Amino acid sequence: MESNITESVTLQERKEWMYDAFISYRHIEPDAYVAGAIHKLLEAYKPPKSIFKGKSPEEIKRTKIKKVFRDQEELPLTSNLSDTISMALENSEYLIVICSPRFGESLWCRKEVETFISLHGKEKVLTVLVDGEPSESFPEALLYREIEVKKEDGTVEIVKEPIEPLAANARGNSNQERYKLLKTETLRLMAPMFGVNFDDLKQRHKEQKFRRTIQAVAAVAGICFLFGVVSTTLALKINSQNVQITEQNQQITEQSGKISEQAFQIRMQYYEALLSKGESTTQLAKSLYEDGDRVEAVKAAYSVFPHRENDVPYIQSTQRILTDALALYDYGDSFLPDRILKAGSVITESQISPNGKAVAASDEAFGIYVWDSSNGRLLAQKNAGDELFSDSYNITFRNDTQIYTTIDGKFVLYDFEKDKVIFELDEEKTFKSFYNEDMDRVLIYNYDKIILADGLTGEVIAENDDCLQDNIWSSISTVSDIKYENQKYYAYIIENKNSEPKTVIVRNLEDGSVVNKYDVSLGNVTKLKLYDDTILILDNEVPDDYFETLDASTYLSSVYRYDFLSESDKPVWIHSSKGSFGTDVSLAGTGKYVSVANYSSLELLEADSGEVIRNYNTDDQIQSLFSYQDQDNFAIVTRKGIFYTLSISFPELIEANFFQANVSNMKSISVRGGIIATVPYSSTEMTLYRTFEQTEKKSIFETPDYIDSIILSEDSNKLIAYTYDKDGIIFDRTTGNLVGASSVEDTKESEEIVCIKEQYIDELGISSKAVADSVIGANGRLFAVIYKDRSFDLFRISHNEVVVDSKEHFSSSGLFQPNRIEANQYGDMILIVGTGCGFILDLDGRKIDEITPSEKMIVAEISGCKYVDFENEYVYCTKSREVVRYPLYSRQAIADAAQKELALE
Repeated sequence: MESNITESVTLQERKEWMYDAFISYRHIEPDAYVAGAIHKLLEAYKPPKSIFKGKSPEEIKRTKIKKVFRDQEELPLTSNLSDTISMALENSEYLIVICSPRFGESLWCRKEVETFISLHGKEKVLTVLVDGEPSESFPEALLYREIEVKKEDGTVEIVKEPIEPLAANARGNSNQERYKLLKTETLRLMAPMFGVNFDDLKQRHKEQKFRRTIQAVAAVAGICFLFGVVSTTLALKINSQNVQITEQNQQITEQSGKISEQAFQIRMQYYEALLSKGESTTQLAKSLYEDGDRVEAVKAAYSVFPHRENDVPYIQSTQRILTDALALYDYGDSFLPDRILKAGSVITESQISPNGKAVAASDEAFGIYVWDSSNGRLLAQKNAGDELFSDSYNITFRNDTQIYTTIDGKFVLYDFEKDKVIFELDEEKTFKSFYNEDMDRVLIYNYDKIILADGLTGEVIAENDDCLQDNIWSSISTVSDIKYENQKYYAYIIENKNSEPKTVIVRNLEDGSVVNKYDVSLGNVTKLKLYDDTILILDNEVPDDYFETLDASTYLSSVYRYDFLSESDKPVWIHSSKGSFGTDVSLAGTGKYVSVANYSSLELLEADSGEVIRNYNTDDQIQSLFSYQDQDNFAIVTRKGIFYTLSISFPELIEANFFQANVSNMKSISVRGGIIATVPYSSTEMTLYRTFEQTEKKSIFETPDYIDSIILSEDSNKLIAYTYDKDGIIFDRTTGNLVGASSVEDTKESEEIVCIKEQYIDELGISSKAVADSVIGANGRLFAVIYKDRSFDLFRISHNEVVVDSKEHFSSSGLFQPNRIEANQYGDMILIVGTGCGFILDLDGRKIDEITPSEKMIVAEISGCKYVDFENEYVYCTKSREVVRYPLYSRQAIADAAQKELALE
């Protein structure tokens, strides 16, 4: 019997494998570098022959590592490993896992480990630690082992015992350090593959290396001996070979010159390669920033931006995009794209936690994801179930660490910070939920059941309704949200499929007791809203023959208002619109007005009477309707991502300037906790927006009038802010204290200036049809041309002639109506000011063939920039009636800001 077991094991060990090892790793640095280095070291290694001495051919597992599988392509977003990967895992004897904190973030890396263990067991898994600690870097499956524990009653229980597996150490501060470690640590991987002890292999390796060194020394000694003999012979011939030596010296000198020239060419080629890389990476950073992935844009731009820790060519556009992405000159009142979070499939829903600390999403592959909103780290990833519909469950935050959702087919309260289920429903059905924080109540519902439960324990407070219990043909069609503050009630609609009317039921949120019931003849209820004592029902009726006629004018959209605490069972009013299809309805925060959103139009109604006050139209589909707390105003967001405010005071919609989505096909928007999240249609990506308040910004002065421009006073201690009426307000630029008043005469351009500008444009060969505006400034040293495509060029002037073209064609999407150019005393910093913003550029005014490599240089577009104090390095900007001062960020200050930003990731 023992002989058969030994023979079986031997045959298994001698199996012919397609691959000696499979390397599993994340396709990001430094993991990818370590994987590639190990691949090369394994296949290039020649083991010492001494490790096989005394072993029979049957006992030798292998004499060389012949083939290692390393997939160099990212896996596609599918629900299964590819056939190639699965085949390779099945036919690989060992699995080498490149471990780092990033490894566990990859679904496919985890699947590779799990698949290999299921095929070959944990004993054939080898690990390499790139950075981090084992507890945060190793796959969960390798951090424990299952053991049998015998209990007191004699039963045996399988328990998981934590272990810390041994790993090859590749942790270093650079790839050079990692490679140096791997030259030895790779032996730790090879030892089990050759079936030998690591210490024995390491010792034999040193002996082999020592023998090779001795052989090399002996060879050199032999060469030296021969050289001595030859030297003695040559010494006898020195006198006759002096001429030859002189000629050789001349040849060496010529070759040295050629080598120096080649070295210079190599340095230039290297510089050009760095420059090319910098330009292409900057374009990538610009695309990332425009797509809304600000954080990745900062990473890309910083990698090719000169600072203390690198030596790369300076590129103006790199600094421009880095300054913009860091929002160094932002007022902090606009929501700007911050980062893009990616799910495994098309996102169906997104939610934000109460204080904006976490965001969550579900996708069409029934995946549930939770991320940290501050750094984009994936906090949790779960599966809702395999037999669901993507719209049959949702995600609802209870707080910043817990969500209500469906996991593995069951409705649960899940603590993603502790990775723990707090409670779950016993029923194997799908449910959705709403949550009220004030009363800690959760409303759990599906088509045939509605449950009011305690938010923390899941204890059922009220369940179902008599109508559902008595009539199997009834179902719940619509449920009101309960998220609002001070909300005391909830409502839902029961629909009888065999007859009309439908039943609207209002219940108390504290104990679930019925407050009121209404039987209402309704068509297709789109929204059911509850406010204090008011119900709003938005109903749409589509005629039966619509799909034959396709006549949208036959639609009928109706809004019903009930005061459910009154004794009357009749609606307060009904407002109907023919030819409309209502999508949302909302009550103003003051309770005075009701807004009804249709496909691309809005109606504003009196809340008491339902009478139409005003109609609004948009050029786009309305995606979301909001009301402001304690205000009469409403807001909408369209499919193009434009935010509008609807106010009783204005006859037109007002486009808001604090938010503009980076997508033009927006499906959904969530606003909560100082965060905005948007998801386009058919997208796997969610974009997060936030405000960026700069701590170094300081408010200096406020005035009731709109400020047009700012100049420095003659004594250089004060600033003069001119309004549109040309009234000057003088204030201390340090304290902001009001000093006095001034005035300025109208500075209309003279005909002479107009002629000079036209002359310059002719000299430059620029088509006048392409020019939007131009300006002469910096005491006549600079000429700016702004084009109709919102870009501009700067030209230098000498003796009233244009002497050089600008170094770069600048994009100026925010610049129009330029009115001033200023320059510092050295001419290496230029400010061009328009009505909307200013550009600060690093163009050298003294030399026309190079750019000054000054640490003070910046390239930035600054919204509201009115004046730059070059001497004290301040930028003064205005926002309507306020003067704000920023530091003039130097190149190193920008790099420091980027480093600080990336350190938070």
